[in-house]
Amino acid sequence: MLTTIIHINLFSFQISIINEENSFLFKMKKMETTDMNGNVLENGDSVIFTKSMKVKGTQIHLKKGTKVKNIRLTDDPMEIDGKVDGTHLVLKTAFVKKK
Repeated sequence: MLTTIIHINLFSFQISIINEENSFLFKMKKMETTDMNGNVLENGDSVIFTKSMKVKGTQIHLKKGTKVKNIRLTDDPMEIDGKVDGTHLVLKTAFVKKK
């Protein structure tokens, strides 16, 4: 028995193609946006930065523990949209945790 599994991530969808004895099965599921701990994020949630960092091209310095309220999800499950100090930023989910 020969089994081939291929996973393709396209923005917020995961497509799996499984070949088992010349038969193809297609599976498609929506990927969820999660924080660094694996908690599912939704529109309107609040998150906290887990690492201090400087925003490239600006004078903004985001400190560890900074709270971002009312986030919005983007098409990419690895990014969220939020407002920090009056500036809209696209934030990587690897550096935030759900409040």
